[in-house]
Amino acid sequence: MKLLCAYILLLVFTSLTLTGAAQTGMPAGWQKAIDVFSHDTALRYAGWSVVVADANTGKILTERQGDLGLPAASTQKIFTSIAAYALLGRQYQFETKWGYTGNIRDGVLSGDLVLMPSGDPSFGSWRYAGSRPEVILDSLVAAVKKAGIVRVTGKLRIMHIRWENSIPDGWIWQDIGNYYGAGAYALNWRENQFDLVFESPDKIGEQTKVISTRPAFLEGFGVRNEVLSGAAGSGDNSIIYLAPGADSGWVSGTIPVREKGFEVSGSLPDPERQFLAELRQQLNRNGVPVLQEGGPASDQQTTLWTYRSPPLDSLNYWFLRKSINLYGEALLKAIAGKAGHTASTASGVEVLRNFWQQQGIDQHAIMVIDGSGLSPQNRITCRSLVSALLYAAKQPWFPGFYASMPVYNGMRLKSGSISGSRAFAGYHRSANGREYVLAVVANNYSCSSSQIVRKMFELLDQLK
Repeated sequence: MKLLCAYILLLVFTSLTLTGAAQTGMPAGWQKAIDVFSHDTALRYAGWSVVVADANTGKILTERQGDLGLPAASTQKIFTSIAAYALLGRQYQFETKWGYTGNIRDGVLSGDLVLMPSGDPSFGSWRYAGSRPEVILDSLVAAVKKAGIVRVTGKLRIMHIRWENSIPDGWIWQDIGNYYGAGAYALNWRENQFDLVFESPDKIGEQTKVISTRPAFLEGFGVRNEVLSGAAGSGDNSIIYLAPGADSGWVSGTIPVREKGFEVSGSLPDPERQFLAELRQQLNRNGVPVLQEGGPASDQQTTLWTYRSPPLDSLNYWFLRKSINLYGEALLKAIAGKAGHTASTASGVEVLRNFWQQQGIDQHAIMVIDGSGLSPQNRITCRSLVSALLYAAKQPWFPGFYASMPVYNGMRLKSGSISGSRAFAGYHRSANGREYVLAVVANNYSCSSSQIVRKMFELLDQLK
């Protein structure tokens, strides 16, 4: 009798388990997978969270520590991207103007040539045919010559605008000298990036050589090379230490042996200075001599040429697909400017958090200090990520946003990675047609980054 009762209880328990899975809408294998994940020894001292919702109803199907605030790295870009669509508009374009002060007589400009920037992160970017450095420089010179100017008595200047020229608080020293740590300035040039091209010897542990740079000259600063040769196939293990506004820095670490053109990318310490030097050189080459660059301009100018960035849909593609931090910081400041504030990181964060509060997400669930997720001091929750993604799915501009999401593990997911943190958030349609919105974050795991990603994917595979 006892054996029969135990058997009946087992059937009842099994029935309840299967019924519960059906009621929540989660696949039958989810519970076992989440139990395996939660008891993994690599997560013994970790903070982790996962939330899965039904994409059509918005109902939370399952969550573990969904309201735990964690550094989620670049998945944080989701909040900035969506807010930019909502507050700036899908067709938003940055607008940069080029003109002059004073007057033109007999080919002589008695005044200054002036650029009015807009914080455009695409100005001088190689990613778009119309924004490449050589195209921009040629267009600026052509506008001057079309106006009949052959000589300038004044200087090259940059118009002052209400834009904060600084990097966000909380960015670490090991990041800010490298290309992904470039700040968003009133004038951004070449995505505020420079490249060092290395040649490495045949033996491990020997000094490398910088054989060229991109651009061809670096205006007003230098980088001391302390990079050594490492094992073949070891990749880029170098770090550039170069502060904003600095005139010198250094690069250390290793690159593989036997390289003939290995590129390491840094962030320009002063993109305005680099741009003005390149522009003056281009004008002089084309017979319009300008003796020097000057300080900021504040006078009214006559416009000669206007550059408009690609629309937000295109900018957002690179922001999410290639995770370019510069684009996020520029969009965050543009959001602040559109709201009538000085275009600063702090004002942008305030507008961002207020916007999400209006959409029903508690401000305390988005404790952020930048627009890209680069600072390890950021804290966001998986539940807030899922809520933001659900909001986006209902908007008319959603197709462009969705198309910008990268594909990982066969799912549309924005990834996030900083030291000791991996995260994924996005959308997935299962083989049976069920649509999910999901977020998973893990911090302080005791395994390699690639191993924790594999464990996360094994969990998310249950949704396929």
